[in-house]
Amino acid sequence: MADVTHRQINLLCSVIHVFPPRFVERAKRNLQDFVVINEERRAFILTLWEDFLQTKAPYLAKNVHNMPIILGMRLSVNIFYGLSIGTTPSSIIPFDPPTPQVEDLRLWFKANREYADTVISQKLYEKAYQSVD
Repeated sequence: MADVTHRQINLLCSVIHVFPPRFVERAKRNLQDFVVINEERRAFILTLWEDFLQTKAPYLAKNVHNMPIILGMRLSVNIFYGLSIGTTPSSIIPFDPPTPQVEDLRLWFKANREYADTVISQKLYEKAYQSVD
Protein backbone atom coordinates (compact mmCIF):
# COMPACT_ATOMS: atom_id res chain seq x y z
CA MET A 1 0.00 0.00 0.00
CA ALA A 2 1.23 3.50 -0.83
CA ASP A 3 2.23 6.02 1.79
CA VAL A 4 -0.60 8.49 2.43
CA THR A 5 0.43 11.89 3.78
CA HIS A 6 -1.69 14.99 4.25
CA ARG A 7 -0.46 18.45 5.21
CA GLN A 8 -0.95 22.10 4.38
CA ILE A 9 1.48 24.33 2.49
CA ASN A 10 1.88 27.76 0.95
CA LEU A 11 2.66 27.75 -2.77
CA LEU A 12 3.89 30.66 -4.87
CA CYS A 13 3.23 29.77 -8.49
CA SER A 14 2.21 30.90 -11.92
CA VAL A 15 -0.95 29.57 -13.53
CA ILE A 16 -0.19 28.37 -17.07
CA HIS A 17 -3.18 26.25 -18.09
CA VAL A 18 -6.82 25.81 -17.18
CA PHE A 19 -9.06 22.76 -17.49
CA PRO A 20 -12.85 23.00 -17.65
CA PRO A 21 -14.79 22.83 -14.37
CA ARG A 22 -16.22 19.44 -13.52
CA PHE A 23 -18.34 17.62 -10.96
CA VAL A 24 -16.85 14.73 -8.99
CA GLU A 25 -19.61 12.25 -8.31
CA ARG A 26 -17.69 10.37 -5.62
CA ALA A 27 -17.11 13.56 -3.60
CA LYS A 28 -20.38 15.24 -4.69
CA ARG A 29 -18.41 18.44 -5.26
CA ASN A 30 -17.46 20.77 -8.09
CA LEU A 31 -13.84 21.50 -8.91
CA GLN A 32 -11.57 23.01 -11.51
CA ASP A 33 -7.95 22.06 -12.18
CA PHE A 34 -5.17 24.45 -13.14
CA VAL A 35 -1.61 23.69 -14.18
CA VAL A 36 0.83 25.76 -12.15
CA ILE A 37 4.60 26.10 -11.99
CA ASN A 38 6.24 27.01 -8.70
CA GLU A 39 9.42 28.94 -7.87
CA GLU A 40 11.47 25.77 -8.30
CA ARG A 41 10.12 25.40 -11.88
CA ARG A 42 8.10 22.31 -10.90
CA ALA A 43 4.72 21.78 -12.54
CA PHE A 44 1.68 20.67 -10.56
CA ILE A 45 -2.07 20.43 -10.82
CA LEU A 46 -3.78 22.82 -8.42
CA THR A 47 -7.41 21.94 -7.75
CA LEU A 48 -9.81 24.70 -6.76
CA TRP A 49 -12.88 23.35 -4.95
CA GLU A 50 -16.39 24.77 -4.49
CA ASP A 51 -16.32 28.43 -3.33
CA PHE A 52 -13.09 29.09 -5.17
CA LEU A 53 -14.88 28.27 -8.44
CA GLN A 54 -16.96 31.40 -7.98
CA THR A 55 -14.31 33.71 -6.54
CA LYS A 56 -10.91 32.82 -8.02
CA ALA A 57 -11.33 30.44 -10.96
CA PRO A 58 -13.03 32.93 -13.34
CA TYR A 59 -10.17 35.43 -13.02
CA LEU A 60 -7.53 32.72 -13.50
CA ALA A 61 -9.32 31.24 -16.50
CA LYS A 62 -9.74 34.65 -18.12
CA ASN A 63 -6.11 35.65 -17.52
CA VAL A 64 -4.27 32.35 -17.98
CA HIS A 65 -2.64 33.68 -21.19
CA ASN A 66 -0.80 36.21 -18.97
CA MET A 67 0.32 33.43 -16.58
CA PRO A 68 -0.97 35.13 -13.41
CA ILE A 69 1.03 34.61 -10.25
CA ILE A 70 -0.75 33.50 -7.11
CA LEU A 71 0.22 32.70 -3.56
CA GLY A 72 -1.86 29.76 -2.44
CA MET A 73 -1.91 29.74 1.35
CA ARG A 74 -3.09 26.83 3.48
CA LEU A 75 -3.40 24.54 0.50
CA SER A 76 -3.95 20.85 1.10
CA VAL A 77 -1.25 18.47 -0.06
CA ASN A 78 -1.99 14.78 -0.37
CA ILE A 79 0.54 12.18 -1.39
CA PHE A 80 -1.07 8.97 -2.58
CA TYR A 81 0.48 7.49 -5.73
CA GLY A 82 1.61 11.02 -6.60
CA LEU A 83 1.11 14.60 -5.53
CA SER A 84 -2.24 16.33 -5.21
CA ILE A 85 -2.58 20.01 -4.24
CA GLY A 86 -5.94 21.66 -3.63
CA THR A 87 -7.86 24.29 -1.76
CA THR A 88 -9.55 23.80 1.58
CA PRO A 89 -12.23 26.01 3.14
CA SER A 90 -9.44 27.86 5.01
CA SER A 91 -7.26 28.45 1.91
CA ILE A 92 -6.45 31.97 0.74
CA ILE A 93 -5.32 32.80 -2.80
CA PRO A 94 -4.11 36.37 -3.38
CA PHE A 95 -3.18 37.39 -6.92
CA ASP A 96 0.21 39.00 -7.58
CA PRO A 97 1.21 39.50 -3.93
CA PRO A 98 3.72 42.37 -3.58
CA THR A 99 6.92 40.41 -2.86
CA PRO A 100 10.32 40.29 -4.57
CA GLN A 101 9.79 36.58 -5.27
CA VAL A 102 6.74 37.41 -7.41
CA GLU A 103 8.74 39.78 -9.57
CA ASP A 104 11.56 37.23 -9.90
CA LEU A 105 9.07 34.57 -11.00
CA ARG A 106 7.42 36.97 -13.46
CA LEU A 107 10.77 37.87 -15.02
CA TRP A 108 11.75 34.21 -15.28
CA PHE A 109 8.50 33.39 -17.09
CA LYS A 110 8.92 36.28 -19.53
CA ALA A 111 12.34 34.93 -20.45
CA ASN A 112 11.24 31.27 -20.49
CA ARG A 113 7.70 31.25 -21.82
CA GLU A 114 8.47 28.26 -24.02
CA TYR A 115 8.96 26.18 -20.85
CA ALA A 116 5.26 26.65 -20.03
CA ASP A 117 4.40 25.43 -23.53
CA THR A 118 6.61 22.37 -23.01
CA VAL A 119 4.97 21.60 -19.65
CA ILE A 120 1.56 21.60 -21.32
CA SER A 121 2.49 19.78 -24.55
CA GLN A 122 4.44 17.05 -22.72
CA LYS A 123 2.02 16.91 -19.75
CA LEU A 124 4.87 17.36 -17.28
CA TYR A 125 2.27 18.21 -14.63
CA GLU A 126 0.95 14.64 -14.48
CA LYS A 127 1.59 12.55 -11.39
CA ALA A 128 3.94 10.25 -13.29
CA TYR A 129 6.43 13.15 -13.46
CA GLN A 130 6.11 14.18 -9.82
CA SER A 131 8.64 13.31 -7.17
CA VAL A 132 7.25 13.21 -3.67
CA ASP A 133 10.45 13.92 -1.79
